[in-house]
Amino acid sequence: MTELKELNKTVLAINDESDAAKVCEALDTIDAYKRAIRELDKLFKEAMIDWINANGELTIGEKRYYVGNTKKTKPVNLERLCEAAITHAEGDFGAFADALSANAFKPGACKALLGDEWGQHFIVEVVDDVKTGKPKKDIKVIDERFTKG
Repeated sequence: MTELKELNKTVLAINDESDAAKVCEALDTIDAYKRAIRELDKLFKEAMIDWINANGELTIGEKRYYVGNTKKTKPVNLERLCEAAITHAEGDFGAFADALSANAFKPGACKALLGDEWGQHFIVEVVDDVKTGKPKKDIKVIDERFTKG
């Protein structure tokens, strides 16, 4: 915990007057902690699976922990699924739309497909910070290895 307290102090000391080296150092340290936590979480889940298999389910308050299979559901053939959903909706596009999941359409792929019409079907909204009501800020990263040009 002492290391986390020190990291906390380092992060809280960053301000608009900090030099780039200090910002980079804090960023690198936080990234290292994130990697370490992800690895610990993976190892803990493996250990917890072994523990539950040996000792049975674990209940803590309202939460029940048990071992189950990881499942992923995906369409067999997206084109045929779309045709079937449209057919079974019998012209009720509301029913068809209800069968779609959130963000069922990829904005980039639709931009290429729809061209100038894209703006009629998509809206880009700035997310507001709940506390301040002002636009929420985030760090954006461009990896030049993956840019065209």
